[in-house]
Amino acid sequence: MGTAGLYEFLFDVALALVTLAGTAALLWCWFTWLAGKATWEADTEPAPRRPGPPSTGSRAWGEPDLHPPSASAAARAEIAELEALWKLSRDRSDPP
Repeated sequence: MGTAGLYEFLFDVALALVTLAGTAALLWCWFTWLAGKATWEADTEPAPRRPGPPSTGSRAWGEPDLHPPSASAAARAEIAELEALWKLSRDRSDPP
């Protein structure tokens, strides 16, 4: 092996070491960033909400229906009309 072959070999070894060191540095930076992000998110994460009854205050999006369904004639007529429309739409969507 001549001098030129030795220099080529040493150059290849140096490139391999630089590649390994660069990859290790990038991985270290990435994991450090992920650890910092996880720590920051854990510090800023809101406390878990305890399950309970639905909110009915002024900031609630809607109020729960706590009353029993109406049994009036108008309500029964509206239900019958809605059922007829539903059956009609189901009949049209069924394949022949």
